[in-house]
Amino acid sequence: MKQITVWFDWAKAPAASPEGMTLYFYPTFHGGKIWRYDIAGAEGGKVELPTGSYFMVSCNNDLPDIRLVGTESIDSLAATVSKTSADGLFASTGMLYGANVSELEISPCGVAYRSDSGVMKECGKSIVKCYPDSLATEYIVEVRQIEGAERLRSASVHLNGVSPGMYLYSGQAVDRPGRLSFGLELSSDTPRLCGSGCAFRQGDSFPTALDMVIIRNDGKSFSHRFDGTQITVNHIGAHRVLIVIDSIKVPETESPGEDVGGIDADVDGWHAIEVDINITIPFAA
Repeated sequence: MKQITVWFDWAKAPAASPEGMTLYFYPTFHGGKIWRYDIAGAEGGKVELPTGSYFMVSCNNDLPDIRLVGTESIDSLAATVSKTSADGLFASTGMLYGANVSELEISPCGVAYRSDSGVMKECGKSIVKCYPDSLATEYIVEVRQIEGAERLRSASVHLNGVSPGMYLYSGQAVDRPGRLSFGLELSSDTPRLCGSGCAFRQGDSFPTALDMVIIRNDGKSFSHRFDGTQITVNHIGAHRVLIVIDSIKVPETESPGEDVGGIDADVDGWHAIEVDINITIPFAA
């Protein structure tokens, strides 16, 4: 067994501070064993492996709603959300970070590996330096004007067109449609809603529609679908997407004895619903 040091440099994700990292080493030689190590902290640490050639895949392990599946093969290894509803709804994954090292050669004299720039590096001190980057995408939804904000108890969105998982080695999203759900908070200074959640982006596409669910102060729930003509999608970073809705109007409270018409009735462009189908995060007190 040879002891090597894996060192994580966070230059690509300077705001990251994960509590720990999981490393998988997949042998490229016949009869080799797959090795897994869990390292506390963000800086890295020491591991022991038999001499030989490996691929290394790593990601942070401090996201309780993310699980690793398909560990038997480097091509099938994926990070995916642990809970989804029957129609693909899931809560925010949190930000997943990862780094891969290809052509890692471990010998009694040290290590050699291919860097991110494609250059083979050798280290007699057996140090492997890698650069984790964001894997998930943060989706931010902002509603810039609210009419009837005083009638609003809580609000959240279901964002369509995202994926609940990603293959860690290829960086491709799992081919399974999902709907990301997260709450929106009402600002105290101006009637405005904003919230964010993380999911995995499907190729180069952006979400083209979202469903918003609001709960009025009297406990009644309403939903509305905003399509591509009602939202503005801005790519504000490699892993950040801002979705803007110009304005919404919270349905007015009915007069005593007035009926909005039952389930799915239209009220100021909203559909009244009896059961809150949303994963709701109430406004902070």
